[in-house]
This record gives sequence, C-alpha cells and structure tokens, in this order.
Amino acid sequence: MMKKWLFFLSWSLLLDGFSQNFEQSVLFGMNQYQLSTLPADCQRMIEENSWWKDEKLSGKIELLGYADCVGDTSYNRWISAQRCMVVQNILEEWGVPAQDIVCKPKGEQPCAGPLESSLGDAQQRKVLIKLVLQPKVGDIGVLKTGEKLELKGVNFQPGRHFILPESRPQLEALLEKVKANPQIKFEIQGHICCAGKSAEDGQDIDAGDFALSYNRAKQIFDYLVQNGVDPSRMRAKGYGNRIPKIWPEMTEEDRIMNRRVELMIIE
Repeated sequence: MMKKWLFFLSWSLLLDGFSQNFEQSVLFGMNQYQLSTLPADCQRMIEENSWWKDEKLSGKIELLGYADCVGDTSYNRWISAQRCMVVQNILEEWGVPAQDIVCKPKGEQPCAGPLESSLGDAQQRKVLIKLVLQPKVGDIGVLKTGEKLELKGVNFQPGRHFILPESRPQLEALLEKVKANPQIKFEIQGHICCAGKSAEDGQDIDAGDFALSYNRAKQIFDYLVQNGVDPSRMRAKGYGNRIPKIWPEMTEEDRIMNRRVELMIIE
C-alpha cells in the first residue's frame, strides 16, 4: 500500500488576471503506483473548475510522473509512467476530457544527497498535476467587419513583448479558429495601459524601442504565420493607450482592462 500522501494547492492569477494556474503533487510510497481515488480536496477542485461544462472556459492538465533515484533507471521510468497513467484514469473517471490531459513520464530524478539507506527520496516519488484555466477564444466566424475579439488569456510581462508560456492554450485555440475561417481577414491590435491617453506607445524592454503595443501584436502575427496562416490575411498594429476601454485609469482593474490584444475583422 501507499505509505503516505502529500497534497498542496497553489492558485495564482497571471498578470492581466485572465489565466489561472493550479499545481498539486501526489506522493507515492516506495515501488507504489496504484490508487483507488484522489482526495476530496482534489475532487472538489475539479468539480469547482469543470471547464468542459462552461462554454466560456478552456482548460488543460499536464501530468508529470516522477520516480526517485533508487533502483534501475528503466524501472524508474516505467513506474513514473504508471503513476502518471493512474492519476489520468482517475481524472477521466471524474469527467475530465481525455483530450485535455497530457501525461508525461519524467522517470528518475537526481538524488538530493548521499543515500544513507534504501528508503530513497519520498519527495521525488510523485505525480505533479498542472492545470491551466483560460477563457475560450470566441468564434471569429460570426463576427462582422469592424467587430473585435479580445484575446483574453494571452498575457505578457510588464514592459515586454514575449508571450508567456501560460498563454499557449489560448494561442492554439486562436490558431484553430483562424484556420477554420480562411475567408476572414483581420487586424491584430495591441493596446497598453499606464502611458497616458495621448501616448503613442510604451517602451519595450526587450526591443529597446517605444513600440510595445505593436511588438506584442507582431508576436501574435508571427506565431500565426509560423503555424501556417497566410500573412496576407492579417496585419499587426499598435495603438499604445490611445483607445483605452476605461479612462481615466483609477485602479489596477482599469489598467488590466486597457492592457489587451484584440482582433478586428477587416474583411
């Protein structure tokens, strides 16, 4: 039987407040991988965040299976895969769509220090559950010329134009929508906050110029091109803080609303 469990829960809002990250570790006993269920806290988490039942949310779960450094390397990789698959099976039984789960066995982890016994390192015998929740990308196929789609969940670090890894599910969803509607042409619009309504644009730490909103829009443009979208269908443009959704900016929530990327249908 499994000797003990350890669960921890960590929620954090990412920058613009559109994405939520969740991580949980499940620890296993030596040479153990079988589970009958996950604890009530984990089940409650899934029930309270059942994105597949919410038309406004999308979610992805990444399962990382690990083993400690005691024993044969090939065996440790095998048991890390078993631990991963067992957790995946339980999540699917709870209703989590299989296509929203990715299982990645990582195998044996380096020893934390000298092994003074055959007990190994319990902290390395685990499955790390990583959940990312984001708003769904809207259906651009129903938009008319001049209408806009805000890319909620596509986030950037302040003053930088590189897209955060947590935004990947939203970009993939956007790519799928764009490819499904090849007749649509659109403008990718970058907007920033905190620069004053008359400011042309903000300073980009990465590029060293004052084209932050444009550089962010161009990042999304480049992503779509690199994944097969015809560049003639779209253009990137930065609007700085000249078209704020809320003015004046009085609170952090106001700044979040203004710091955004949108798609506007142009044809």
